[in-house]
Amino acid sequence: MKLPDACAPFPDASPDASTADTRAVGSSVDGCTIEAVLHAGPVCTLYRVACDALGAGPFVLKEYCPPSLCGRAADGSPQLRRLDSEADRAAFAAGRAAFLDEAQLLARWHLPGLVPVLRVIDADAGPALLMPLLPGATLDDLPAPHDDVALHAQLKALLEPLAQLHAAGLVHGHLHARQLLWAPGQAPVLLGFGLAARALGLAEVPQGLPPELRPAVPAESEAAAAAPRPGAWTDVHALAAMLLHRLSGQPWVAAPGAEADTVSARLAQALGPARVAEQRRMLVQALAASLAASVAQRPTHAGMLHVLLGGGPSGPRLGQRMAPGADAAADAPAG
Repeated sequence: MKLPDACAPFPDASPDASTADTRAVGSSVDGCTIEAVLHAGPVCTLYRVACDALGAGPFVLKEYCPPSLCGRAADGSPQLRRLDSEADRAAFAAGRAAFLDEAQLLARWHLPGLVPVLRVIDADAGPALLMPLLPGATLDDLPAPHDDVALHAQLKALLEPLAQLHAAGLVHGHLHARQLLWAPGQAPVLLGFGLAARALGLAEVPQGLPPELRPAVPAESEAAAAAPRPGAWTDVHALAAMLLHRLSGQPWVAAPGAEADTVSARLAQALGPARVAEQRRMLVQALAASLAASVAQRPTHAGMLHVLLGGGPSGPRLGQRMAPGADAAADAPAG
């Protein structure tokens, strides 16, 4: 089956992906038949698969197989390249555990703004996830907003999956544009948390890293111990910094207390003079608050930022837990 060009289950998914060190097309994994290699990345390999037991599909199999550590055994399963390396075994195990932690988290929480996991395959070699192949493109492949109206609409739309996450007691903690999938006429979807990439030290650094995510130097260790931990406010900062970077092409940098002036200058440079002064003022106020160096001055969660943008408080669809009985605090990847 030929998929539309815009169909992508995860960042950089492409039918033209290299098939070196991947499972063979036509081979089977847990009852699913591989139809195409979509992407061979630094942590995982993505395949388009057919699964008769689940219906027509299409489906995606996401397999943990970091090529810096693994090759392929004769049956196609991941295999450590240096079996005698204790460091490689430890790194692979750490990434594997993080991959499975995220897999169980995604499978347990059923939120409209979070990619659904249909099956978790806990194989001895490389674990894998089975999920639907979602339409759309990642945020970094979409055009940047061209005026205040478009920016306001995009920011409010992108807040929706974060608001669902925060209402459930979860925090992303490492948000970037490649983790947000958006299809025309549909709400954006978060593609995961990147826990395995973080465990392996391969995670992409978010734009405009907030103070609570910056590594402390030894001289600051005492102050760092009292510094606020990452939380929903970190996701709010990441989203605002990411959108401004998309507009200006420059990472977020501003002196504490100068956030509003810096945001205003960035918007004026990228979007030109405001057509509606009140809407520009609202955007500047909301973005500047989100980008405050002090956690205490930021919106504490995505729903609060939604209010600053002129929306109402989170309704039942965003505010209710979607997995009864689960312990959200224990599930949160960060915070």
